[in-house]
Amino acid sequence: MIILATPYGQTSNKLFQFIHLDSFCRENNLVFSHVYMEEFKDVYPQIPITKPCFPQNIWLKLFSSSRLLTKLFCLNLIDEQKIEQYKKVFKESEHTFCYGFFFRSKETTLKYRNLYQKMFTPNFDKISLDQTWLKRDFDQQKIVAIHIRRGDYKGFEGGRYYYSDQVYLSKMNEIQDILGHKPKFILFTNDADLNLNEYLKQFSNQVSLSKNSVAVDHYLLSKTDYIIGPPSTFTLWASYIGEVKLYQIEDPTEKVDLSQFFINNGF
Repeated sequence: MIILATPYGQTSNKLFQFIHLDSFCRENNLVFSHVYMEEFKDVYPQIPITKPCFPQNIWLKLFSSSRLLTKLFCLNLIDEQKIEQYKKVFKESEHTFCYGFFFRSKETTLKYRNLYQKMFTPNFDKISLDQTWLKRDFDQQKIVAIHIRRGDYKGFEGGRYYYSDQVYLSKMNEIQDILGHKPKFILFTNDADLNLNEYLKQFSNQVSLSKNSVAVDHYLLSKTDYIIGPPSTFTLWASYIGEVKLYQIEDPTEKVDLSQFFINNGF
């Protein structure tokens, strides 16, 4: 049994942590215990919860501060050699307690994508959301999601991805020029003080701002045609689950190019 001792990060990170371990265990006929995923059961009722055979508080107390806890976190991010070592340990150990984020099994997240698309189908009113947010004004109109990440990104990597409104507006103009028509833009942000008027000035009734929950935003993002935003697991998850083309703004001076969009297969 592989037992996840503690989740990592916010919602999107937890979901990726789950699918890499879960898909690897499915492929290798291993039991995966992930009691922390219960927090998502209300929205995603199809998540199977496998609990360890003894109370969570007991094993966490025993193992979290001991060498019996297998650490998955890689200081060099994704270290392929270490990942292979982890996989070997998983297959050979009767019980492995693990934590951390940088375990990767991309071949299985890709293989089981359809399973996770069903598993993470939300149970809220999708028809109403579709009619409110995803209705197209004319045939062939594209819907482009713009992820404006602020908040914690002011300090993340020295603010490298903390972009101004002008950066996002330029990307919106660039994708509009490429598409050759006026797309519908949906803005997603954690900036409570976003100056929406700046976007309305340039794009008027093409723009709407989502103020929904993370789960609803994940759903809406996964139903768009294109996603543009800074590197973030928030948009990577939507690209993975919805097979949506994603453009990550690494260099704000670089122009948007359709050849640089990609569909995430598991991050």
